[in-house]
Parts: sequence; structure tokens; C-alpha cells
Amino acid sequence: MRKGFLNGWEKVFRFSLARTVSGKGWKLLTLIPALILLVCIPALFLLLQDKGEEKEVWDRTSLRVVYVADETPGELDFGLLNTLGDPLYSHLDYVLCAGAEDALARAAAEPDSLVLSLRREGDGYRLQAVLPEQSVLDMQEAQHYADFLNGYFGTVLPLKSGLTPEQLAEIMEPVYSSAAQAQEILSGEESDDGTGEIRELLGTFLPYLNVMVLYFLVLFYGQGVASSVVLEKQSKLMDTFLLSVRPEAMVLGKLLAGVLAGMLQVLAWIVGAAGGLLLGSELVRVLYPAARMGFLQILRLLGSLGIFAPGPSILALLLIAGGFLLYCSLAAVGGALAGKQADLGSTNSLFTMLLVASFLISILGKGSSSGQLISDASWMNYVPFTAVLTLPSRLVLGEASLATGIVSLVIVILFALAIAVLAGRLYTLLAFRKGDPPKIKDIPALLRGK
Repeated sequence: MRKGFLNGWEKVFRFSLARTVSGKGWKLLTLIPALILLVCIPALFLLLQDKGEEKEVWDRTSLRVVYVADETPGELDFGLLNTLGDPLYSHLDYVLCAGAEDALARAAAEPDSLVLSLRREGDGYRLQAVLPEQSVLDMQEAQHYADFLNGYFGTVLPLKSGLTPEQLAEIMEPVYSSAAQAQEILSGEESDDGTGEIRELLGTFLPYLNVMVLYFLVLFYGQGVASSVVLEKQSKLMDTFLLSVRPEAMVLGKLLAGVLAGMLQVLAWIVGAAGGLLLGSELVRVLYPAARMGFLQILRLLGSLGIFAPGPSILALLLIAGGFLLYCSLAAVGGALAGKQADLGSTNSLFTMLLVASFLISILGKGSSSGQLISDASWMNYVPFTAVLTLPSRLVLGEASLATGIVSLVIVILFALAIAVLAGRLYTLLAFRKGDPPKIKDIPALLRGK
């Protein structure tokens, strides 16, 4: 006999979970993507990695004297180039000559010299490192010195206009710009560590990623939960179930089994991806110690941001799991309304409608005050169908408090359990119903016994 409201749900849960995870299809869909991620991510790391073999590091020079042919207005002490801190070109002798011919003639007597030609060309300056005849230097040396001039000469060029070195230093001071909240300015805690751009990118794309991932997971697994609930209606097991456990317990057991099976599958994919990232990073570090792979640098920078705090991150994961349970509970209502598998297309309209509506509200609703793709309207944190789509990312980014996350999680779990009980009640009322399944508008009348 049935003793309690949910008595026996754990037996249904264990039976349904064992049957799901022991299936060949579930195992293949779980293990193959995880192995692909584990193998392909390291291979991609090695394929995209710049081994640094194409570029030679220029760490030597035989250049000693530079004869300057300056044909532009204004005066400039070219010896200031020695003060710019370049390790190769900080001890050169610069000799000012009367013109290009004079410079070339004087450089011909110095085998370890170059001629620096400076002249106006259009609306700019033309700098050339000229290799004199019978020089012990070569064109590669001249080109490297020209590269040095291209990168540094603009720093001292303003002195030709009559500025003093002190004035030049003042106008060359770096300027940093960023966006900040008003409270950061008032509290004096404005960050200047260069991570603002990374935070902004995460604030833009992490909420969108959260919405998309949860949306497609629920869409993919919700149908499986609904099919599991309706299965016994087409078999001879239904009578036994209704005698041994309450329908609410049966629906709850099947619902939790389906949700856990889906989460285990996703967890296996995440482990495969994380293992691939760690393995790929380690392979690049061991095989190419001098490599500077941009992705690895980003990973190190993300680790230093400190925004993925343990407490908010765990709460965000619980909220995602609660959202998965919530939407699968709606799918279970569709399974309870259906008399056979073919009816799920129409009975799951409530599940599909709420999922799509929540998705669109999150993206197309009131815009974010910080320019994000996903709305950050505060009321969404307490509406369970939108909270699970928008709040997890805000928690890990530090944009929502732990108290808000806890309250939202409690609301989500209560709604999920209430909808699961509703599915069990509908299952009982429609257990022996024949013909077309009821429409959504008929559900209140059914619950009232009409």
C-alpha cells in the first residue's frame, strides 16, 4: 500500500537512472564527445602554437658610428637616441654632416659605420639607414638599425620644433582610460591593473553563454524526461506503479533520474574539455618552453582576476542545476498530459512556450545598463524561469550578492517541486483517459475535478 505522499520515489529514481545510464546510446553520447574534447583540444593547441622558429632574435651589432645627413628644418641632438634604453643601440657616436655626400665620404673611412639620412617626404619624414661602400656591416645590420629608428625616432623628433626635453617628457606621458562605476571613484578603489577590458569582455559574453548553454541543454533533455514519464502509459507497468507508489512519487523519481543522467553527461563533457585544456597547456609548456601562446596568457590572466570566487561560483552551478530541474519539471507536465508518445508534440507546448519566452525576455527584454547582451533587470533575479538564465553569470562576475542568489535558488527549487507534484496529480487524473490529450486551458478544470 502507499504510505506517504512521496513514498517510494527513491526506488523509481534508482530504477530509472540505472536503466538510462546502462543504455548503449547514453554511454556512447557521454564518452565519445568527452574523448574527442580530451584529444582534439591538445592537438589544436599544438597546431595553432607559434614555435618561434621563423624569427631570429637579433642580439648583436658591430655598428659604432652613425654619420647623420639631416636635410630637415630645426636642430636635433641625435645622441638622445642613446638614452632611449635600447640594449644594442645605446652607445653609438652620432656625427652631424653637411649633407648626404659629406656623410657618405666620411663613412667610407669607417668600416663599422652607417649613414642616417633624414629628409622631408610629402607630409612626413623619410629615414634611411644607408650602408656605405667597403663596410664590414651588411644589409641585415642596416635593416635592424632602420627598424630601431622606425620604432624610436618619433620619440625625439618633436625636439626639432624647439621643445625642451622636459616639455617633451611631459607631453609624452602615457594616458590611461577606462570606464568605472561612481562608487569606485568615491571610494578611491578604481582599478588600474589593466584587467578592465577582460572584465568587460567577460561581462558581455559570459551571460550570453550561460543563456545559450542552458537553453539548448533543456531543449535537448526535456523531451527525454517527458518521454520517460509517458512511457508507462503505453505499457502494463502503470497499474503496478499506481498501486505501489503515488503518481507524484513516480513522476518525481523519473524526473530526478532524467535530470541527473543529463547532468552526469554534461559533467563528463566538461571534464573532457578541462582535461584537454590542461593537457594541451602542459604539452605546449614542455615541448615549447619559449612559446607565448595567447590563449595560455589569457588563462593565466583569468586566474588573476579573482572574479570566480568559490562561494558565488558554487551557488551559480546550483542555480543552473535548479534551472535544469525546473524546466524538466515542465516537460514532465507534458508527459503527464500525453496519452502516448505521439501526443508529446502538442502537450509539451507549455514547456516550449515558457522556455522560448524566457530566452527571448532575457535577450530582447530591458537592455543591460552596462551594455551587455543579456538584460540585468533586477526583477529577473526572482522570476524562476528567467533567474536561472541570467543570474548564474552575474554571481560569478560579482554583480549579484550571495543573498540574492540564495533567495533565487530557494524559489527555483520550490517551483520545480511544485510543478513535479502538479505533473503527478495530472498523471493520476489522466491515467485512464482515452482520446486526444487535454489542452493547456483545460488543466485548471481538471485539477478542480470538472
